[in-house]
Amino acid sequence: MNLQNIAGLRKYMSITDHKPGCISLKFAMQILSDAAAMEIINQSKGIPVPKAILKTKLNLFLRTLVVRYDMDAIDADELNEIITTTDRLRFNELIVKYTDILGLSSV
Repeated sequence: MNLQNIAGLRKYMSITDHKPGCISLKFAMQILSDAAAMEIINQSKGIPVPKAILKTKLNLFLRTLVVRYDMDAIDADELNEIITTTDRLRFNELIVKYTDILGLSSV
């Protein structure tokens, strides 16, 4: 997954619960009618997750995603910020910081 993919999905995400080590996300109904967003989700299926991600559970019917992550590798506040910030520069800064940890690419 790359920077554009994450940025493209963020507009549909909201955090429903976040305890350090486990974040729960809800996707807006509009994601189902966005072919590009659905393609991003479909392409990510079956791709091995980085070690910092311990477990994921995606439920497209409910439009939810639960991610359990290594608290030593990922800061909970920064993860919140990646999802919620409207500051593009801060988003890019965080993505660069987590590129290797999360197996992202910057392009």
